[in-house]
Amino acid sequence: MGQLMKKKPKPRSIVKEEKGAYGTTIWTLKNQAKVIIKQTPFNDGFMTMFARRQGGMLSQLIKAKDPNYYWFGDLMNSGGLADYTNAQVEKLQVGHIASATPNIDFLNDYIEGGCLSDDLELMLQKVYLQIKDKRWSKEDFIANKDKIFYEQEAKRENPQESVGDSMQRLLQPELYELKWKNRFNYYALKLSKIKKLYKKAFSGVRDFNFVFVGDIDTAKLRPLVERYIASLPKGHKRPTNAENLCKYTLQGEHKFHYSRPMKQNIALVVNHIPIQVEANMYNVQSLNLLAKIIYPRLFQKIREEESKVYGLGVTPQIEPFHYGELVLQIAYWTAPKNAEGLNQMVRTELDKLAKEGIIEREFRTALYQLVEEHKTELKTNEYWYDILSRYYSPDSYYKERPELYASTLRSITKESLQQFLKQMLAPKNFLELILSSKPLQLF
Repeated sequence: MGQLMKKKPKPRSIVKEEKGAYGTTIWTLKNQAKVIIKQTPFNDGFMTMFARRQGGMLSQLIKAKDPNYYWFGDLMNSGGLADYTNAQVEKLQVGHIASATPNIDFLNDYIEGGCLSDDLELMLQKVYLQIKDKRWSKEDFIANKDKIFYEQEAKRENPQESVGDSMQRLLQPELYELKWKNRFNYYALKLSKIKKLYKKAFSGVRDFNFVFVGDIDTAKLRPLVERYIASLPKGHKRPTNAENLCKYTLQGEHKFHYSRPMKQNIALVVNHIPIQVEANMYNVQSLNLLAKIIYPRLFQKIREEESKVYGLGVTPQIEPFHYGELVLQIAYWTAPKNAEGLNQMVRTELDKLAKEGIIEREFRTALYQLVEEHKTELKTNEYWYDILSRYYSPDSYYKERPELYASTLRSITKESLQQFLKQMLAPKNFLELILSSKPLQLF
């Protein structure tokens, strides 16, 4: 393929090498970045790279009254690399697979990529150029603004999109207020401001953990890391975000019922049930087990017996903005006239499970399902880069230990799970959201 770089940077040495957890090799670089390598046989000839550090835009967004901060992540890849536009880069790498794209959210900075083993140098060249020689294009910037504009218009026309906004307004009012204050304003977004924000956010690689997972030849990787990552500047220290980012937590019972014009006569029901506990493996696996047990019970009760729902989901969640909170979310679709009655059945079934306890057969079935799912996950690169990026990040709010997974599950009993559910339901912290259709006004 064509060369992205006319002149390659001078390599810098790796200052420290050590063995890490889960069969990893760790290289520490002088610019205070780390490279963490996990060799796996799961995807022959391919590797994934995931770099993460604490930073993000939240602390700046709170202080700044400027929508450019809010929309920065959506607009910062408006251009290309070095002398090439994004379109030209794609043409240069026809027949090759290599990507390296920066990203940012409220809490963290990222560089995400992947490549075939033969395209490793190309991927790392892209990492280098994203920091040192990013190209900006007014045409691409306008195109990205247009894309956001039409996406926002489409969301406004889609009633289901209102559910996410409503949930955030009720559960994360601080973040919802930021979103509302920084709602999309086409003419307020300026390329010059986005460029300045990028230069500040990605001035260097200090504190980045570059996790490489897959079919990796370390002898081949090492000189490329020295040339394209170790040679990058340290850059500015990124901000850290305060704990307990959202001060509000759900207290008491709340019902939020509303309607939007829809083509079908239908209602979406969402139940949000939090529990204030530490996000450790025991509590997270207890919540996962509960979800596995509750789903078939509700499936039988409100779907098979009542035949009035579809799309039932029982989802365990770790709340990233409320440290010390786990959530069980139960959602389904039904006819508007059935929504409140069916949801009372859901709550009755949860109370019954907490009072009468868990049947041995359903407990064993849920345990077996989780164990088998984990065995499958262990054989994927995605699982390992997620585990390792969390393990080596001091600010990670949940760290799973694969070697303790089975023993943690075995330590959970029917009785302890019953108590966990009672603890969840006892405070009666419960949000019921129902979005119902109303007739479309055609004329």
